[in-house]
Amino acid sequence: MGRAPAGPFSERGEGEEWVAHELAFLPSNYTVFNGLRLGGKHNFDHIIVAPTGIFVVETKNWQGSVEFKEGRLVFPGGKEPGRPPLRQVKDAAAELIRFIDDAGCGDLPVHSVLCFLKTGLPEDIMNVNGVVVCKGEKLTEVLQETFDEPVAASIRDQVVDELRKVIE
Repeated sequence: MGRAPAGPFSERGEGEEWVAHELAFLPSNYTVFNGLRLGGKHNFDHIIVAPTGIFVVETKNWQGSVEFKEGRLVFPGGKEPGRPPLRQVKDAAAELIRFIDDAGCGDLPVHSVLCFLKTGLPEDIMNVNGVVVCKGEKLTEVLQETFDEPVAASIRDQVVDELRKVIE
């Protein structure tokens, strides 16, 4: 497999650039797509096709800290962000699943990951309503160690081919 070229990042994409750099050091059987748009409403920060499935990673480079109450992300004091990132990454994963289904790639696991940089979290790695939430320095660990079920290389290759068509 190998690396797909990185997509464009805006000035506010400093966090995405940091994560893209870290993802470049994953083993060669991981294929990374950065800044990809599949035709729907989501701009995917990162899609990683891994031996254990596909990961959709949403990156947040927020100052301060966040908490999780009743399955929702809140800032200290209880205020919620205008665009809830847990919902954002779940919706992006749903769009990717539709894309994979439409391409006839079969049923394979798609994992939602919310990665925070410069943001205080209650724990380094946690699961919040089916979304893996982690600190940036733990992301590659999440991608390599959190999920155990292998996916056939032929299916992963088919997904990579379909995603590459989007950037051609």
